[in-house]
Amino acid sequence: MEKKLKMPFFSVVIPVYNKGPHIARSIKSVLNQTFTNFELIIVCDPSTDNSNAEVDKFTDSRIHVYHRNEPGPGGYAARNLGIEKAKAKWVAFLDADDEWYSQHLELAYKKSHIYQINVVCFSYEVFGAKKYQNRVRSICNEKDLVLSCLETINFLKDSDIFHTNAILIKKNVLKKSGFFPSGNNYKRGGDVDTWLRVVLSESKILFCPEVTSFYNFENSGVIANKANALSPQPLVDTVAKFLPLINDKSLKRNLQILSNRKSISLIYDLKCLKEFRRSELKKIHCRALNYKQVVRLVILVFFPISIYDYLSNK
Repeated sequence: MEKKLKMPFFSVVIPVYNKGPHIARSIKSVLNQTFTNFELIIVCDPSTDNSNAEVDKFTDSRIHVYHRNEPGPGGYAARNLGIEKAKAKWVAFLDADDEWYSQHLELAYKKSHIYQINVVCFSYEVFGAKKYQNRVRSICNEKDLVLSCLETINFLKDSDIFHTNAILIKKNVLKKSGFFPSGNNYKRGGDVDTWLRVVLSESKILFCPEVTSFYNFENSGVIANKANALSPQPLVDTVAKFLPLINDKSLKRNLQILSNRKSISLIYDLKCLKEFRRSELKKIHCRALNYKQVVRLVILVFFPISIYDYLSNK
């Protein structure tokens, strides 16, 4: 009688595109997890370096490799394919140039049972960025926090509190909230847009103080590409879609502040590329602008970008 295979508890998805120098470290960090009941789904976009050859060096039976015919910015389409192929109820993500620490999956497994919750978010470290060099990013320092939608967006309106490497989520929640935005219109900002839609669909999100991964900012190249930098922010469109459906005034205002933050970020990039047009200001929710955002906008619109950078670094 054929032995029944054990269903994996986690499906881990790694999108790969031109990450030859880094992908082996990322894969090893998954294979070295103390919790071993997982499958690793590697989705390879058509790289122009040795990424595929590096992936092929691994022979672990838990690894499943899929290939796509064209590259997609941000790895959004590759992640979506990985989600579709996932056999487990829980999905976790890792970028091909980042790493997990060995207890990432084990801690997630334990906390998912303790809290009976659908989304678990850990703290993480950032390497390679002057502003955040070797800095831990977290909204909780000592104990776990279970936050409501409103509480979560109250944090998110001021800072990107999520990082995709540090999130573990039920597959059905991702399907319900709409996956990553992989259409041709969006080439940036897809991660935070996805997690916003997840927050709006879930009543509770778990945030944990344990640092279980690190983000290698130095190798991040989404905005380095001019075409990507000129792409609209999907979150701004998502907020515009949800606002008419929301009655809670606090939630509505926080979403508008969040949308303004992303619009201002896009204006900054457009100004750097000398592509800024005043029409971009139509996306700003003027009544929700806080003092900091007003100051940023005035400097961005009426002064050279060098003045903005100088004042931001003081």
